[in-house]
Amino acid sequence: MTLTVPVRAVRLGERRFAVGGLPADCVYLALYGLMPRRPDVVISGVNRGPNLGTDVVYSGTVAGAREAVIRRVHGVSVSLVSGDDYASAARSAAGIALALAATAGPPRLLNLNYPGPAFTGPKLAPLGARTYPEEVHERLDPATGETRYTIGGPPVQDRCVPGTDGWLISRGVASATFLGIDQTDREAQEDAGAGILAPSIFSPPQSP
Repeated sequence: MTLTVPVRAVRLGERRFAVGGLPADCVYLALYGLMPRRPDVVISGVNRGPNLGTDVVYSGTVAGAREAVIRRVHGVSVSLVSGDDYASAARSAAGIALALAATAGPPRLLNLNYPGPAFTGPKLAPLGARTYPEEVHERLDPATGETRYTIGGPPVQDRCVPGTDGWLISRGVASATFLGIDQTDREAQEDAGAGILAPSIFSPPQSP
């Protein structure tokens, strides 16, 4: 979220705004500054490119939907893996979002990925795993003389573990994954926490 500088919003039409910020900024500003009432569901996207597997840790699109859920509204993040024809994915996601809005219970965070304009599904799948190029590219900016860095580089590889979201996408099937807000590693909490946080490890040595 943008917390250090003002965020600009421009009205483009009836109930239409452009926000000069991050996706989470857009949702927060809409909920508490722009909308006359709280919505039943928030759709973040359609994003260009995938948000599969560990992408969701970095994704601004997912962050927008997550912000809605933190604010007690259903959130749906939507991504088109390839191509630039968003119509079919948008229709599918809108129908799913309306169905989600009609459900009872706590707000849910749903991550949708569509392989392209033509697809089957979506089908429910757990997050898979992605491999990112571990590269840093350095170059000199001729205009300023400053050194600039580019992190990573294409292509990102999906491990395509059978049954996961990336595996479905590789087969032309749209994926749907419910995500959690609580990222607590409960196994580590129970198995390792007591030993790691033992007073003898972090306590300063006692004077003789």
